[in-house]
Parts: sequence; C-alpha cells; structure tokens
Amino acid sequence: MNRVAANYTVEEIMGEKKPEMEQRSREELQSEVKDIGVVIEQFGFIGSPRPPESVVAAINAAQQAKYIAQQKQNELLQSQADAAKQVAAAEGQAKSQIAIAQGEAESNRLRAASISPQIIEWQKLAVTDRWIERWNGSMPQVEAGGQIPGMLLNVNPQK
Repeated sequence: MNRVAANYTVEEIMGEKKPEMEQRSREELQSEVKDIGVVIEQFGFIGSPRPPESVVAAINAAQQAKYIAQQKQNELLQSQADAAKQVAAAEGQAKSQIAIAQGEAESNRLRAASISPQIIEWQKLAVTDRWIERWNGSMPQVEAGGQIPGMLLNVNPQK
C-alpha cells in the first residue's frame, strides 16, 4: 500500500481517488502472493484512513488558504467591475454635460443672432408699459439728478 499510496496526494487518498488506490494496492498485493497460492478476494480499509493530526491540520490549512485565495480573487474581480462601472458612469455624465453645454451654446448663439435694435427698443417699451401700469398717480419722492423734475422717463427735450 505504501508503494501505491506514494503516487497519490493525501487529499486524493482521503477523497475521490481512494477506490482507485485500493484497487491498485489489491492488484499489487495479489501479484506478490499469487506464487504461493493465496487469492485475495476482499481488500480495503476498515474504516477511513486516519492520518496524523499534523497531516489533517496541514490539509485543512491548505484548503483554507485555497478558499481565502479564491475569495480574494472574487473580491478583486468585483472591485474591478465596480471601478469599470464608475468609469462608465463618469464618462456618461461627462458626455451629458458636454451635450448640455453645446445646447446652451447653440441657444445663446441663436439668441445673439436674433437680437436687433428694434427688439431692444420693443423690450424698453415693454418695461415702460409695466411701469405705467403699476404707477399709482403720485409723483416720486426722490428724483435722480440729470432728469427733468417730475418726469419718470428720461426724455431728451428737442431743441
């Protein structure tokens, strides 16, 4: 059994390769004793193999290390995926802000192109109309310098 078991790891002997190792051990033992007329009909472990505690501890530590390594790998992949999502979101937000800025620039360009002296004069008249609508009929208590006393509007007298 020692010769055959030397071809397997402890994990294999304790796990999935145990039946294979038993079969190969039986075949080797049978080949050794067939010359003296012994036939082995049944061969196997009574119970499960009991390795020393140090071997069990080493196996458990190795399994734990594999588990931790896999967990860290998964965490790394998740953090990379999260970072990629953040980059994509930032790029999308930047593109959105650029599109908004371009729209505002185009809007401002169109407004600037549409402003004419007549529109400016029309706006001045609209403001004057609002003042007139709100006037309560009393004269202002404070007058600004440079205006004709009692006048609300800056009127240039014709000479």
